Amino acid sequence: MKPFWKNRQFWRFVVLALIGVTTAVIWRLSLVPAGESSRQSEQIVVPVVAATQQGGDFFDYLFIFVRKMAHFIEFFGLGLLWGLYNKLRPRPLPFVWLYGLGVGVLDELLQGLAPGRAPGMMDVVLDYCGYFCGFALVFAAADWYWRRKKRKQRK
Repeated sequence: MKPFWKNRQFWRFVVLALIGVTTAVIWRLSLVPAGESSRQSEQIVVPVVAATQQGGDFFDYLFIFVRKMAHFIEFFGLGLLWGLYNKLRPRPLPFVWLYGLGVGVLDELLQGLAPGRAPGMMDVVLDYCGYFCGFALVFAAADWYWRRKKRKQRK
């Protein structure tokens, strides 16, 4: 009997659990009130601004950039996990694509429930772009791996 870490079913379970946790974290962060959410973003922005000795418009643009990149990065991770899961246990692509879109839409609707926050359609687009990029990266890496393996076998 092979060890549990070499079992595909074990890895399917792990990746599916990570998908659930990532989705829950995304939705939890959407329910954070505006003031707290801004303070979290400032923890990243303020040291960068201080290091560059600039402020004003630079601070404002950097603040917006950090907040929007958080959307992209969260959903990039979710797309990456779904890509891995789809490699372990293929799912119909419409289901996978609709999951990412559904999480993004619900994420924005949840933001509408948090004090001082409002949903935005552009955030859904940004979320979905991150999701797609994470998912596509898995398939690009797998394709690269298999092409490399085939080239080595031919030699």
